[in-house]
Amino acid sequence: MRCMYFTVDLYETQTEIDVDEESFTSLLVVDGEGTVSNNNQIMKCKKGDSLFIPSGSGICSISDNLKVLSTRIGTI
Repeated sequence: MRCMYFTVDLYETQTEIDVDEESFTSLLVVDGEGTVSNNNQIMKCKKGDSLFIPSGSGICSISDNLKVLSTRIGTI
C-alpha cells in the first residue's frame, strides 16, 4: 500500500529490504518465527514482535518462516 505519506509492504518469504537514508523502517511480525539481521546483528523474532530499523542502516535480511509488515515514511 502506498500513499503520499507512507509505504506499507507485506513480506511472506525470505527477503532483503534496503533501509536507506530517506526513512526508518518499522517491522511488525504478523506470523511465524525467524530472524531479522542488520549490521551484523541477528534478532530472533516471533509473531507480535516489532522492530525499528533506523534510516541509513543498509540491507535488512528477513529469514526463515516470517510474515512481516514493513512500514516507512514516503513512497519508493
